[in-house]
Amino acid sequence: MVTPVSGSGYLAASCISSDNSKAISSETESGKEATAAGASQTAESVSSAETDKVVFSSEAQQWMTAFVVQASSSDTNNAVDSASRGSSFDIQSPQFEKDVTLPDGKQALQLGDVDSSEDYVHKQGDNDLHYEGDCGLVACGDVANQFGKNVSENDVVHYAADNNLCVSSGDPKREGATTITDQERVLDGLGVPAHIESGNTLKGLGKDLEEGHGAIIEVNAGELWNNPDYYDSGKTNHAVTVTGVAIDPSSGEAEGAWIDDSGNGSYDEYVSVDNPALQDWANNGSPSIVTDGEHNNIDG
Repeated sequence: MVTPVSGSGYLAASCISSDNSKAISSETESGKEATAAGASQTAESVSSAETDKVVFSSEAQQWMTAFVVQASSSDTNNAVDSASRGSSFDIQSPQFEKDVTLPDGKQALQLGDVDSSEDYVHKQGDNDLHYEGDCGLVACGDVANQFGKNVSENDVVHYAADNNLCVSSGDPKREGATTITDQERVLDGLGVPAHIESGNTLKGLGKDLEEGHGAIIEVNAGELWNNPDYYDSGKTNHAVTVTGVAIDPSSGEAEGAWIDDSGNGSYDEYVSVDNPALQDWANNGSPSIVTDGEHNNIDG
């Protein structure tokens, strides 16, 4: 389970690209805890006046799961209620949907444009500042490119560093680390307005993707990769782009998701709904970023 920590209200976590031998513990920079691979903020408390960051208290876990969140459509720093998505696929403007065969041989409905991200997905750390813990920034670039922004990792890293939206000193393995609010603001700065969501489901996220929204989720790298070197006590410590969700055509329930993962440089990677990383994502408030707008196609 992802567990909150006290202090600044940010979940201290760690994660680096998967060919490194061990995760590197994050530290505090400028009064905030950030992950070394793009941390989420599923944490204990926050002072809005001091940080203007959105984090979720431990007491809030119950209402997050129940979809009871307070939101303002004009303030992208607030969490967005996902309950209104409903349970059926009454998509108003479907863009991306096709029948596929899953790795286990099951037939499924794929929601989202999974295949088209191959050209710009890569392993994190490809920037001239030599930041290695920038999975959240790479995910932001991935989403921005879905909207035709044509940005490189280097572009995004420099934007975040210049605007104090990532860790920019200390161990290179954690430089580039971001909070979920940092990621939201980076996307906004790249011209792709987005908002933080809590309480969504994988099925609901699939509806977003089918309509052409971009999405990033915050997970635990050790659980995702089944590698204890990156578990970091189970804390959320990694950001990945979700490009598709598999739906069982009989039950209508989510079977898994396709992700772009800069930790290992993979795209079109299928992750079963039984993966502990997805289970904990769902059980701990489903911390996500979803774009406000929709792209007509992944090439912009």
